[in-house]
Amino acid sequence: MADINPLFESWDQRPNIEVLVANYMQKKQSKEIAPTGHSTDVQKVVDDSKAVEWQTLIEKGALKLHYGKKAQQLKVKYPERFMGGRFVITRKPVEENQHVNEHDPSV
Repeated sequence: MADINPLFESWDQRPNIEVLVANYMQKKQSKEIAPTGHSTDVQKVVDDSKAVEWQTLIEKGALKLHYGKKAQQLKVKYPERFMGGRFVITRKPVEENQHVNEHDPSV
């Protein structure tokens, strides 16, 4: 709900919907952590978080992996079933509603 409040505040200023959505997405993306180019300790946390998320998606049946020729055949036959994606990594406090120290690699 905390993420939605700024959206409602912007809505009260009556901008057009495109500006409202663009501003909201820009603010959300500014909190993202780049996937590469960090010090070794931060990069390990980033990579570990991707591995955990990937494993969760597989375990919950949210995706299925196909390899090689089988994947190519399926992509030709069902192109609408294939989609791009990316990991979005953000810092979160160790305890809820606490401040996030952007220089602390443990958050």
